[in-house]
Amino acid sequence: MVRPGEWVKTPTLRNVVLTPPYGANGQAATLPDVLGDAFHTAHRPQPLAPAEASQLLAFLAALTDTTSAEHRPPRALPALPSLPDRRVGGLY
Repeated sequence: MVRPGEWVKTPTLRNVVLTPPYGANGQAATLPDVLGDAFHTAHRPQPLAPAEASQLLAFLAALTDTTSAEHRPPRALPALPSLPDRRVGGLY
């Protein structure tokens, strides 16, 4: 829980469609999987209509930086003995 005056750093949504997998442990392979997972459906006051989900996915895709499309996320991370269990899209 965040106390008044504390800051919480949230990741940016820029280029989010280029950075799967999603979720804290990389449990969602695609953005539609994120919208349909149990955590997110349980925390919405009402389910997203298919048109709303489509619009949300289109908005997220619009946040893609097309000027640097050649920059893709790495397929693997460098080996760091102090952080042996890292994976792309996972906890850091």
